[in-house]
This record gives sequence, C-alpha cells and structure tokens, in this order.
Amino acid sequence: MAILEQFNVAVVDIYRILRSMFLQDRLLIFLLIASVAMNLAIYMALAVLIGRPAEAVVLHYNVYFGINLIDNWPRLYVLPGVGTFVWLVNTSLAVALYRGQRLLAYQLIVTTAVLEVCLAAAGAMIIFVNTQL
Repeated sequence: MAILEQFNVAVVDIYRILRSMFLQDRLLIFLLIASVAMNLAIYMALAVLIGRPAEAVVLHYNVYFGINLIDNWPRLYVLPGVGTFVWLVNTSLAVALYRGQRLLAYQLIVTTAVLEVCLAAAGAMIIFVNTQL
C-alpha cells in the first residue's frame, strides 16, 4: 500500500504543478500547441498526399546520389513518430523541471518546437519527391 500511496501523492503533486504554474505560462502553452499541431499536420499530410501506395516509397533523396533510401509505406510514419516521442519526453521533463529550472524548461519546449519545424520540412521534401516520380 505504501507504493500506491507514494504514486498517488506524486500524481497529485504533478497535477498541482501543472495547474498552478506550467499551464498558466502562455508562451509554453503556445509552443506546446504549435508543436502538436505541426506533428498532426505531418501525419495528415503523409496520409493524405502519399497514402498507402502499392509500390515502395522514397524516404531519402540526396543531391549528389539521388534516391538512396526506398522502403515500404509504413516507414513514412517514423518521422512524425520521432516527433511525437521527443514531444512527450521533452514536455515531461519540462513539467518536472519548471519549478526549479524554468530556463531549462523553456529550452526544452523551444527545442521541441524547432525540431517539429525541421521534421515538417523533411516531411514536405518526402512528399515532394514521392509526388514528382
């Protein structure tokens, strides 16, 4: 029972931190929502514009060598999957660090937003290469 009580106290403490400080910071909320929206846009763009082709899809294109990675369509979703994983890890760390290390929490959330922009650019290039062939 002691472990369950400690877990319950930890959950209540995390909820209190979220409610009191973290979710009242407008910049953090904006960056978190923008990151989630961008990640969902990547998922949707890949699903709608490329879909489930019968043949293999181009996953990487290099200016010097041309197409250098071709695989099946489920590998398309590794890109936004990485974005989702990084978002979850960085948001969890930012919530845990917000009270004592506010600057580090900001840095984690800004890094997540910048990563989502880079992933969106990579997703756009994958869509471009696959729709031009």
